[in-house]
Amino acid sequence: EVLRARFALTEVPVQCWNRLDAQCSYLEFASVGAQLLHSSFAFSTDESLRCSATERSAKSGVCEKESERDICARPDVLIAFDWTSLKLVHALLERNARDALAMPRLLYVNCRVFHLERTASVDEIELYTAAEREMVSRADLSVALTSSDRDALKRLCENARIEVLNPPLRSAIKALAEKRGSRLPPLKERKYVAYMCRVAREKRADVFVDAMILLRASL
Repeated sequence: EVLRARFALTEVPVQCWNRLDAQCSYLEFASVGAQLLHSSFAFSTDESLRCSATERSAKSGVCEKESERDICARPDVLIAFDWTSLKLVHALLERNARDALAMPRLLYVNCRVFHLERTASVDEIELYTAAEREMVSRADLSVALTSSDRDALKRLCENARIEVLNPPLRSAIKALAEKRGSRLPPLKERKYVAYMCRVAREKRADVFVDAMILLRASL
């Protein structure tokens, strides 16, 4: 059986997002995002409120007539990325304080564990730690990109349900590894070391591959 899902993307404009650290516009993102989501979707189990949400969306031009009922249906899952989504989740909870069942299930995707940043200040580390702890504890399911990230998040909340979804190997990196590795003798057991970076000249991915070749016997 194939699971079919319909996704709705809502663009949240902010003045300047810049980076994903504590200096980014995550508070503005939460405020504007909550307003947009409530104008596009019916976060309520009350049918009369859902109908009024449909009328508001139609008047504001958010959706066309033939798709009003689809767009204004109650979402089943809210996918939140990184710690910056926490304030948006808070805003939605505040707006739906009288109807707890209106909140959809929460899927938290952690693309990077910020509370382990070595260059962050003490205040920033406290902010990231608190935000990531609450996200994994509140989410119905969390997704980490590596097992080490999952372990780090587990230390924040032992009871959290966290799965690992490894990102695919980019074709350019794979081709580079195959080209450099073609001159190596075969091994009975393969060992993999992932180098995650942008495929750009300044990242010097070729130096990493050469280093792995030299260290291969000791790995």
